[in-house]
Amino acid sequence: MTLESTVEYEPIENYFDQFCASTTYEGIHSSFLRLCDAANLRSLPGCGQFYRELRQRLSFYWKAEALFTSLDLRFNEVTYADQTICKNIQVLVVGFGPCGLRSAIELALLGANVVVIDKRTSFSRNNVLHLWPYLISDLKSLGAKSFFGKFCAGSIDHISKHPPPYFTHLIALMIHTTLFFIFRGIRTLQCILLKVALLFGVQIVSGVEFQRLIQPSDDNANDGYLSNGVISNEMNGGKPMGEENVRPLRNLFTLYTGQSARYGWRAEVSPYLEALSTFEFEAIIDASGKSNSCLNFPRKALRCRLAIAITVNFVNYHDVEEAHVEEISGVASIFNQPYFAQISKKVGIELENLVYYKDETHYFVMTIKKKSLLQRGVLIRVSKIEFFPTLFVKDSLYLVDKVVIISFLLNIAIIESRFLILPLSLD
Repeated sequence: MTLESTVEYEPIENYFDQFCASTTYEGIHSSFLRLCDAANLRSLPGCGQFYRELRQRLSFYWKAEALFTSLDLRFNEVTYADQTICKNIQVLVVGFGPCGLRSAIELALLGANVVVIDKRTSFSRNNVLHLWPYLISDLKSLGAKSFFGKFCAGSIDHISKHPPPYFTHLIALMIHTTLFFIFRGIRTLQCILLKVALLFGVQIVSGVEFQRLIQPSDDNANDGYLSNGVISNEMNGGKPMGEENVRPLRNLFTLYTGQSARYGWRAEVSPYLEALSTFEFEAIIDASGKSNSCLNFPRKALRCRLAIAITVNFVNYHDVEEAHVEEISGVASIFNQPYFAQISKKVGIELENLVYYKDETHYFVMTIKKKSLLQRGVLIRVSKIEFFPTLFVKDSLYLVDKVVIISFLLNIAIIESRFLILPLSLD
Protein backbone atom coordinates (compact mmCIF):
# COMPACT_ATOMS: atom_id res chain seq x y z
CA MET A 1 0.00 0.00 0.00
CA THR A 2 1.45 3.36 -0.99
CA LEU A 3 1.63 6.36 1.25
CA GLU A 4 -0.77 8.24 -1.00
CA SER A 5 -3.43 5.60 -0.61
CA THR A 6 -3.39 5.96 3.19
CA VAL A 7 -4.16 9.69 3.15
CA GLU A 8 -7.70 10.35 4.32
CA TYR A 9 -9.44 13.40 2.93
CA GLU A 10 -12.54 15.21 4.09
CA PRO A 11 -15.40 15.57 1.60
CA ILE A 12 -14.24 17.79 -1.23
CA GLU A 13 -16.99 20.33 -0.54
CA ASN A 14 -15.45 21.02 2.88
CA TYR A 15 -12.19 22.06 1.26
CA PHE A 16 -14.09 24.26 -1.18
CA ASP A 17 -15.88 26.00 1.71
CA GLN A 18 -12.55 26.57 3.46
CA PHE A 19 -11.12 28.02 0.26
CA CYS A 20 -14.02 30.43 -0.19
CA ALA A 21 -14.00 31.51 3.46
CA SER A 22 -10.25 32.14 3.76
CA THR A 23 -9.29 35.79 4.17
CA THR A 24 -5.49 35.64 4.17
CA TYR A 25 -2.97 34.81 1.48
CA GLU A 26 -1.65 31.85 3.44
CA GLY A 27 -5.13 30.49 4.11
CA ILE A 28 -6.29 30.86 0.51
CA HIS A 29 -3.22 29.26 -1.02
CA SER A 30 -3.00 26.34 1.40
CA SER A 31 -6.73 25.58 1.25
CA PHE A 32 -6.60 25.63 -2.55
CA LEU A 33 -3.76 23.09 -2.56
CA ARG A 34 -5.77 20.84 -0.24
CA LEU A 35 -8.79 21.25 -2.52
CA CYS A 36 -6.76 20.16 -5.54
CA ASP A 37 -5.34 17.17 -3.66
CA ALA A 38 -8.78 16.05 -2.53
CA ALA A 39 -10.15 16.49 -6.06
CA ASN A 40 -7.42 14.17 -7.41
CA LEU A 41 -7.13 16.17 -10.62
CA ARG A 42 -5.27 14.81 -13.63
CA SER A 43 -4.50 18.32 -14.88
CA LEU A 44 -2.08 20.68 -13.16
CA PRO A 45 -2.41 24.47 -12.81
CA GLY A 46 -1.28 26.05 -16.05
CA CYS A 47 -2.87 23.31 -18.13
CA GLY A 48 -5.69 24.39 -20.42
CA GLN A 49 -8.01 21.75 -18.97
CA PHE A 50 -7.40 22.60 -15.31
CA TYR A 51 -10.39 24.89 -14.82
CA ARG A 52 -12.80 22.59 -16.65
CA GLU A 53 -11.69 19.53 -14.71
CA LEU A 54 -11.89 21.26 -11.33
CA ARG A 55 -15.29 22.64 -12.26
CA GLN A 56 -16.50 19.16 -13.21
CA ARG A 57 -15.31 17.63 -9.93
CA LEU A 58 -17.30 20.23 -7.95
CA SER A 59 -20.41 20.28 -10.15
CA PHE A 60 -22.43 18.30 -7.59
CA TYR A 61 -22.06 20.96 -4.89
CA TRP A 62 -24.62 23.75 -5.09
CA LYS A 63 -22.35 26.43 -3.61
CA ALA A 64 -19.62 25.64 -6.11
CA GLU A 65 -22.15 25.52 -8.92
CA ALA A 66 -23.31 29.05 -8.12
CA LEU A 67 -19.74 30.34 -8.36
CA PHE A 68 -18.79 28.39 -11.46
CA THR A 69 -21.94 29.49 -13.26
CA SER A 70 -20.68 33.07 -13.03
CA LEU A 71 -17.15 32.10 -14.00
CA ASP A 72 -18.39 30.01 -16.93
CA LEU A 73 -20.04 33.05 -18.47
CA ARG A 74 -16.68 34.80 -18.42
CA PHE A 75 -14.58 31.78 -19.34
CA ASN A 76 -16.72 30.92 -22.37
CA GLU A 77 -17.02 34.44 -23.79
CA VAL A 78 -16.37 34.65 -27.52
CA THR A 79 -13.64 37.21 -26.82
CA TYR A 80 -11.58 34.51 -25.15
CA ALA A 81 -12.71 31.33 -26.87
CA ASP A 82 -12.20 32.48 -30.47
CA GLN A 83 -8.68 33.89 -30.18
CA THR A 84 -5.43 31.98 -30.51
CA ILE A 85 -2.70 34.60 -30.19
CA CYS A 86 -2.21 33.95 -26.46
CA LYS A 87 -2.84 30.21 -26.45
CA ASN A 88 -0.18 28.38 -24.44
CA ILE A 89 2.23 31.29 -24.21
CA GLN A 90 4.28 31.55 -21.01
CA VAL A 91 3.88 34.77 -19.01
CA LEU A 92 5.62 35.94 -15.84
CA VAL A 93 3.84 38.55 -13.71
CA VAL A 94 5.92 40.30 -11.05
CA GLY A 95 3.74 41.43 -8.14
CA PHE A 96 0.47 40.02 -6.79
CA GLY A 97 -1.21 43.32 -6.09
CA PRO A 98 -4.65 44.00 -7.63
CA CYS A 99 -3.15 44.99 -11.00
CA GLY A 100 -0.90 41.94 -11.18
CA LEU A 101 -3.62 39.48 -10.21
CA ARG A 102 -6.22 41.01 -12.55
CA SER A 103 -3.72 40.89 -15.41
CA ALA A 104 -2.99 37.25 -14.61
CA ILE A 105 -6.70 36.41 -14.70
CA GLU A 106 -7.13 38.05 -18.09
CA LEU A 107 -4.13 36.23 -19.52
CA ALA A 108 -5.36 32.91 -18.15
CA LEU A 109 -8.75 33.49 -19.79
CA LEU A 110 -6.90 34.10 -23.05
CA GLY A 111 -5.22 30.72 -22.72
CA ALA A 112 -1.79 31.73 -21.42
CA ASN A 113 0.20 29.82 -18.82
CA VAL A 114 0.74 32.43 -16.11
CA VAL A 115 3.12 32.46 -13.16
CA VAL A 116 2.88 35.28 -10.59
CA ILE A 117 5.74 35.98 -8.17
CA ASP A 118 5.95 38.38 -5.25
CA LYS A 119 8.48 39.04 -2.50
CA ARG A 120 5.68 39.32 0.06
CA THR A 121 4.06 36.34 1.76
CA SER A 122 0.88 38.03 2.95
CA PHE A 123 -1.71 40.66 2.07
CA SER A 124 -1.05 43.55 4.42
CA ARG A 125 -2.49 46.65 2.74
CA ASN A 126 -5.36 48.25 4.66
CA ASN A 127 -7.61 50.96 3.27
CA VAL A 128 -10.99 51.38 1.61
CA LEU A 129 -11.35 51.31 -2.14
CA HIS A 130 -13.90 53.46 -3.95
CA LEU A 131 -14.80 51.44 -7.03
CA TRP A 132 -15.79 52.74 -10.44
CA PRO A 133 -19.07 51.26 -11.74
CA TYR A 134 -17.41 49.20 -14.48
CA LEU A 135 -15.05 47.67 -11.90
CA ILE A 136 -18.01 46.62 -9.77
CA SER A 137 -19.58 44.82 -12.73
CA ASP A 138 -16.26 43.20 -13.60
CA LEU A 139 -15.67 41.89 -10.08
CA LYS A 140 -19.22 40.64 -9.70
CA SER A 141 -18.88 38.71 -12.95
CA LEU A 142 -15.79 37.07 -11.46
CA GLY A 143 -17.76 35.78 -8.48
CA ALA A 144 -16.82 38.40 -5.89
CA LYS A 145 -20.12 37.90 -4.06
CA SER A 146 -19.39 34.20 -3.59
CA PHE A 147 -16.13 34.98 -1.82
CA PHE A 148 -17.11 38.16 -0.02
CA GLY A 149 -20.82 38.41 0.67
CA LYS A 150 -20.65 42.05 1.79
CA PHE A 151 -19.02 43.15 -1.45
CA CYS A 152 -20.48 46.60 -2.26
CA ALA A 153 -23.17 46.10 0.37
CA GLY A 154 -23.03 49.62 1.78
CA SER A 155 -24.88 52.72 0.65
CA ILE A 156 -21.78 53.58 -1.39
CA ASP A 157 -20.03 50.96 -3.50
CA HIS A 158 -16.76 50.11 -1.83
CA ILE A 159 -14.89 47.28 -0.21
CA SER A 160 -12.66 47.31 2.82
CA LYS A 161 -10.71 45.10 5.11
CA HIS A 162 -10.05 45.26 8.84
CA PRO A 163 -6.78 47.09 9.50
CA PRO A 164 -4.10 45.88 11.89
CA PRO A 165 -4.89 46.28 15.62
CA TYR A 166 -3.20 49.63 16.06
CA PHE A 167 -3.71 53.19 14.92
CA THR A 168 -2.34 53.10 11.42
CA HIS A 169 -1.95 55.50 8.53
CA LEU A 170 -1.84 58.45 10.93
CA ILE A 171 -0.50 60.85 8.34
CA ALA A 172 -0.70 59.99 4.67
CA LEU A 173 0.94 62.42 2.27
CA MET A 174 -1.09 62.20 -0.88
CA ILE A 175 -1.39 63.91 -4.23
CA HIS A 176 -4.93 64.74 -5.29
CA THR A 177 -6.10 65.78 -8.71
CA THR A 178 -9.82 65.27 -8.21
CA LEU A 179 -12.39 66.33 -5.67
CA PHE A 180 -12.58 62.89 -4.11
CA PHE A 181 -10.15 60.15 -3.22
CA ILE A 182 -9.72 56.73 -4.78
CA PHE A 183 -7.97 54.20 -2.54
CA ARG A 184 -6.16 51.22 -3.98
CA GLY A 185 -4.42 48.12 -2.73
CA ILE A 186 -7.18 46.64 -0.62
CA ARG A 187 -6.57 43.27 1.00
CA THR A 188 -10.12 42.11 0.33
CA LEU A 189 -9.76 42.88 -3.37
CA GLN A 190 -6.51 40.92 -3.46
CA CYS A 191 -8.21 37.95 -1.77
CA ILE A 192 -11.02 37.93 -4.34
CA LEU A 193 -8.67 38.17 -7.30
CA LEU A 194 -6.29 35.57 -5.88
CA LYS A 195 -9.09 33.02 -5.54
CA VAL A 196 -10.29 33.61 -9.10
CA ALA A 197 -6.73 33.45 -10.44
CA LEU A 198 -6.10 30.10 -8.73
CA LEU A 199 -9.34 28.64 -10.07
CA PHE A 200 -8.32 29.65 -13.59
CA GLY A 201 -4.99 27.86 -13.20
CA VAL A 202 -2.66 30.76 -12.44
CA GLN A 203 0.39 29.64 -10.46
CA ILE A 204 1.37 31.85 -7.51
CA VAL A 205 4.83 31.85 -5.92
CA SER A 206 5.34 34.07 -2.86
CA GLY A 207 8.44 34.94 -0.88
CA VAL A 208 10.69 35.35 -3.93
CA GLU A 209 11.99 38.67 -5.21
CA PHE A 210 12.70 39.45 -8.84
CA GLN A 211 16.39 40.25 -9.25
CA ARG A 212 17.16 40.48 -12.94
CA LEU A 213 16.13 39.41 -16.40
CA ILE A 214 18.13 36.77 -18.27
CA GLN A 215 17.86 37.11 -22.02
CA PRO A 216 17.75 34.17 -24.46
CA SER A 217 21.12 32.54 -25.00
CA ASP A 218 22.83 29.44 -26.29
CA ASP A 219 24.05 28.33 -22.87
CA ASN A 220 22.82 28.15 -19.32
CA ALA A 221 25.14 30.76 -17.82
CA ASN A 222 23.46 33.65 -16.05
CA ASP A 223 26.18 36.26 -15.63
CA GLY A 224 26.70 39.64 -17.21
CA TYR A 225 24.61 42.81 -16.83
CA LEU A 226 23.31 45.16 -19.44
CA SER A 227 22.86 48.85 -18.77
CA ASN A 228 19.11 48.44 -18.27
CA GLY A 229 19.43 45.63 -15.76
CA VAL A 230 18.99 42.83 -18.30
CA ILE A 231 21.54 40.02 -18.27
CA SER A 232 23.45 39.07 -21.39
CA ASN A 233 25.38 35.82 -21.50
CA GLU A 234 27.11 36.99 -24.66
CA MET A 235 28.73 39.85 -22.75
CA ASN A 236 30.34 37.32 -20.45
CA GLY A 237 31.62 35.20 -23.31
CA GLY A 238 29.33 32.31 -22.47
CA LYS A 239 30.57 28.96 -23.70
CA PRO A 240 28.44 26.65 -25.83
CA MET A 241 26.51 23.86 -24.20
CA GLY A 242 28.12 20.47 -23.83
CA GLU A 243 27.43 17.65 -26.21
CA GLU A 244 24.95 16.15 -23.77
CA ASN A 245 22.53 18.99 -24.41
CA VAL A 246 20.34 18.22 -27.41
CA ARG A 247 18.02 21.19 -27.12
CA PRO A 248 17.75 22.69 -30.63
CA LEU A 249 18.48 26.30 -31.42
CA ARG A 250 15.42 28.53 -31.80
CA ASN A 251 14.97 31.90 -33.43
CA LEU A 252 14.27 33.96 -30.32
CA PHE A 253 14.16 37.70 -29.91
CA THR A 254 17.24 38.95 -28.07
CA LEU A 255 18.78 42.32 -27.44
CA TYR A 256 21.18 41.44 -30.24
CA THR A 257 19.29 40.95 -33.50
CA GLY A 258 19.83 37.83 -35.54
CA GLN A 259 20.72 35.63 -32.59
CA SER A 260 19.47 32.09 -32.13
CA ALA A 261 19.23 30.52 -28.71
CA ARG A 262 18.41 27.33 -26.90
CA TYR A 263 17.20 29.01 -23.72
CA GLY A 264 14.42 31.59 -23.76
CA TRP A 265 13.77 34.57 -21.49
CA ARG A 266 14.15 33.72 -17.82
CA ALA A 267 14.26 35.55 -14.50
CA GLU A 268 16.65 35.33 -11.61
CA VAL A 269 14.91 35.47 -8.25
CA SER A 270 16.03 35.53 -4.64
CA PRO A 271 16.04 33.18 -2.86
CA TYR A 272 16.91 30.71 -5.61
CA LEU A 273 14.06 28.46 -6.71
CA GLU A 274 14.74 25.65 -9.17
CA ALA A 275 11.28 25.70 -10.75
CA LEU A 276 11.51 29.43 -11.50
CA SER A 277 15.11 29.27 -12.70
CA THR A 278 14.06 27.02 -15.59
CA PHE A 279 10.78 28.78 -16.36
CA GLU A 280 11.02 30.35 -19.82
CA PHE A 281 8.50 33.00 -20.79
CA GLU A 282 7.48 34.96 -23.86
CA ALA A 283 6.16 37.97 -21.93
CA ILE A 284 6.73 39.64 -18.57
CA ILE A 285 4.43 42.08 -16.78
CA ASP A 286 5.88 44.42 -14.17
CA ALA A 287 3.14 44.92 -11.58
CA SER A 288 5.51 45.49 -8.68
CA GLY A 289 4.63 49.14 -8.20
CA LYS A 290 6.40 52.36 -9.04
CA SER A 291 8.86 52.08 -6.15
CA ASN A 292 9.99 48.58 -7.15
CA SER A 293 10.10 48.67 -10.93
CA CYS A 294 11.81 45.46 -11.98
CA LEU A 295 12.45 46.48 -15.60
CA ASN A 296 13.74 50.00 -14.91
CA PHE A 297 11.54 51.64 -17.51
CA PRO A 298 11.75 55.45 -17.44
CA ARG A 299 8.77 57.14 -15.80
CA LYS A 300 7.23 60.56 -16.16
CA ALA A 301 4.56 61.83 -13.80
CA LEU A 302 2.61 65.07 -13.60
CA ARG A 303 2.53 66.06 -9.94
CA CYS A 304 0.13 68.49 -8.32
CA ARG A 305 0.80 70.43 -5.16
CA LEU A 306 0.99 68.52 -1.94
CA ALA A 307 -2.14 67.73 0.05
CA ILE A 308 -1.97 66.41 3.60
CA ALA A 309 -4.54 63.70 4.23
CA ILE A 310 -5.28 61.82 7.42
CA THR A 311 -6.88 58.38 7.57
CA VAL A 312 -8.29 56.84 10.73
CA ASN A 313 -10.22 53.69 11.62
CA PHE A 314 -12.64 53.45 14.54
CA VAL A 315 -14.04 50.21 15.92
CA ASN A 316 -17.41 49.25 14.42
CA TYR A 317 -19.52 47.68 17.17
CA HIS A 318 -22.36 47.04 14.69
CA ASP A 319 -24.93 48.65 16.98
CA VAL A 320 -28.34 49.74 15.73
CA GLU A 321 -27.37 53.39 16.09
CA GLU A 322 -24.23 52.89 14.02
CA ALA A 323 -26.25 51.39 11.19
CA HIS A 324 -28.09 54.71 10.77
CA VAL A 325 -24.95 56.75 10.17
CA GLU A 326 -24.83 57.84 6.53
CA GLU A 327 -21.68 57.35 4.50
CA ILE A 328 -19.91 60.20 2.73
CA SER A 329 -18.17 59.65 -0.58
CA GLY A 330 -15.59 62.33 -1.26
CA VAL A 331 -17.54 65.49 -0.54
CA ALA A 332 -15.49 68.65 -1.08
CA SER A 333 -15.84 71.79 1.00
CA ILE A 334 -16.80 73.96 -1.98
CA PHE A 335 -19.91 71.83 -2.57
CA ASN A 336 -21.17 71.82 1.03
CA GLN A 337 -19.83 74.96 2.63
CA PRO A 338 -22.29 75.13 5.59
CA TYR A 339 -21.37 71.60 6.69
CA PHE A 340 -17.63 72.25 6.61
CA ALA A 341 -18.13 75.63 8.28
CA GLN A 342 -19.88 73.81 11.13
CA ILE A 343 -16.92 71.47 11.55
CA SER A 344 -14.50 74.40 11.45
CA LYS A 345 -16.47 76.27 14.11
CA LYS A 346 -16.76 73.33 16.51
CA VAL A 347 -13.37 71.70 16.02
CA GLY A 348 -11.23 74.58 14.82
CA ILE A 349 -9.99 72.67 11.78
CA GLU A 350 -10.59 73.61 8.14
CA LEU A 351 -11.14 70.57 5.93
CA GLU A 352 -10.80 70.53 2.16
CA ASN A 353 -12.81 67.32 1.84
CA LEU A 354 -14.08 64.36 3.85
CA VAL A 355 -14.72 60.68 3.14
CA TYR A 356 -16.50 58.27 5.47
CA TYR A 357 -17.08 54.59 4.73
CA LYS A 358 -18.71 52.11 7.08
CA ASP A 359 -17.74 48.48 6.88
CA GLU A 360 -15.76 46.34 9.30
CA THR A 361 -14.53 49.63 10.74
CA HIS A 362 -15.65 53.25 10.64
CA TYR A 363 -13.17 54.59 8.11
CA PHE A 364 -12.50 58.33 7.77
CA VAL A 365 -10.26 60.16 5.31
CA MET A 366 -9.92 63.92 5.33
CA THR A 367 -7.66 66.50 3.73
CA ILE A 368 -6.83 69.33 6.10
CA LYS A 369 -5.46 72.75 5.27
CA LYS A 370 -1.86 73.11 6.39
CA LYS A 371 -2.66 76.44 8.02
CA SER A 372 -5.13 74.74 10.36
CA LEU A 373 -2.67 72.00 11.25
CA LEU A 374 -0.12 74.63 12.22
CA GLN A 375 -2.59 76.63 14.27
CA ARG A 376 -3.79 73.57 16.18
CA GLY A 377 -0.25 72.38 16.84
CA VAL A 378 -0.61 69.17 14.86
CA LEU A 379 2.40 70.05 12.72
CA ILE A 380 5.36 70.95 14.88
CA ARG A 381 7.85 71.54 12.09
CA VAL A 382 7.02 72.34 8.50
CA SER A 383 9.16 71.58 5.49
CA LYS A 384 9.47 74.13 2.73
CA ILE A 385 9.34 71.30 0.21
CA GLU A 386 6.04 71.42 -1.65
CA PHE A 387 6.33 68.49 -4.01
CA PHE A 388 5.93 64.79 -3.38
CA PRO A 389 9.26 63.29 -4.57
CA THR A 390 11.33 65.09 -1.89
CA LEU A 391 8.93 64.90 1.03
CA PHE A 392 10.39 61.75 2.46
CA VAL A 393 13.95 63.02 2.65
CA LYS A 394 15.05 62.64 6.27
CA ASP A 395 15.54 66.37 6.89
CA SER A 396 12.23 67.43 5.36
CA LEU A 397 9.71 65.30 7.24
CA TYR A 398 6.83 66.82 9.13
CA LEU A 399 6.77 66.37 12.90
CA VAL A 400 3.34 65.51 14.30
CA ASP A 401 1.78 65.82 17.75
CA LYS A 402 -0.22 62.57 17.94
CA VAL A 403 -2.17 63.57 21.06
CA VAL A 404 -3.52 66.70 19.40
CA ILE A 405 -4.36 64.96 16.15
CA ILE A 406 -6.25 62.12 17.85
CA SER A 407 -8.26 64.67 19.83
CA PHE A 408 -9.60 66.53 16.81
CA LEU A 409 -10.13 63.30 14.85
CA LEU A 410 -12.44 62.11 17.60
CA ASN A 411 -14.33 65.40 17.50
CA ILE A 412 -14.75 65.28 13.72
CA ALA A 413 -16.04 61.70 13.86
CA ILE A 414 -18.54 62.59 16.58
CA ILE A 415 -19.87 65.54 14.60
CA GLU A 416 -20.10 63.61 11.33
CA SER A 417 -21.93 60.70 12.97
CA ARG A 418 -24.26 63.00 14.94
CA PHE A 419 -23.19 61.27 18.16
CA LEU A 420 -24.38 57.86 16.88
CA ILE A 421 -20.91 56.25 16.95
CA LEU A 422 -20.26 55.99 20.66
CA PRO A 423 -18.00 55.05 22.26
CA LEU A 424 -15.31 55.92 19.73
CA SER A 425 -12.29 53.63 19.93
CA LEU A 426 -9.31 53.72 17.61
CA ASP A 427 -8.82 50.45 15.80
